[in-house]
Amino acid sequence: MLSHPERALARLLDEALICAMDRTAEGDELPVLWGEGWQASARSLRAQSHRIARSLTALALQANTPIILRVSNRAEDFAVMLGLWLAKLVAVPVHRTSPQAVLDAVCQKVAAPYVIDWRFDQRDAEEPMHDWLYPTSVEPRSLHANEKALLEDAALIVMTSGSTGLPKGVVLRHEAFAGKLAAIQSMLRVASDDRVLLVLNNSFSFGLWMSFLGLMHARDVVLSERFDPAAFFSSLLDKQITLSAVVPTMMRSLAAHFSPEQLLEQSQQLSLKGKLAQLVIGGESLGTQLSADLRQ
Repeated sequence: MLSHPERALARLLDEALICAMDRTAEGDELPVLWGEGWQASARSLRAQSHRIARSLTALALQANTPIILRVSNRAEDFAVMLGLWLAKLVAVPVHRTSPQAVLDAVCQKVAAPYVIDWRFDQRDAEEPMHDWLYPTSVEPRSLHANEKALLEDAALIVMTSGSTGLPKGVVLRHEAFAGKLAAIQSMLRVASDDRVLLVLNNSFSFGLWMSFLGLMHARDVVLSERFDPAAFFSSLLDKQITLSAVVPTMMRSLAAHFSPEQLLEQSQQLSLKGKLAQLVIGGESLGTQLSADLRQ
């Protein structure tokens, strides 16, 4: 077994995938992640995660070493993330569209020796490894003792621009993040018949916890690589989504894209034919006007 008891997120996700596998016979599974390129069943997602973990373990890296993970709301991203945790490593999600200069700055900041960019057309994650894992383009620095202590049992380093515009890493430990998920679940009560739509980036903590709640508790998670106002309403209706999450900026873009009459029509269609039960808004201040509009 590759996971350690203290690595709570790895254990919880792995157990959730096993439970999903137990509910259906092999060959009859539906995807738990609907993404572009790969619609991953619980069985295939878990198998790929463990294959990736074995490949990473063979590198004999020190436990809690940060590894850059290129992400863009694809099913593959979550397979690699779980694989990193099973191999006792720390995931540093960076969006695939980030320029090389940003990637280099993050690599230097977190002292990451490797970057992973695994895609669906490289499904066998054991061979060849060089197709999806490569050394960083900057010489990784050595971590200081206090940094190593901070990374003990870390699951993620989530990057923000910080007040200076330079990359700043926020360390999220397995136990703390699992506790946050439990607290949010006690409020949202995500159930096994829920369908979650992810439009938030999975390089963002809000998008990550929404993804994990969906994987642990919902029927499935529908992944959207980018937010588009028209596509958002269409997905909510066509895919019979019951739960989604957005930031206020996305809500404002809906108001900018549609006229008030169109918004009313879309809302009525969603109310009549859709199943949306919860829409979580967070990540930044609502602002006075949007707050008033939502109350109306």
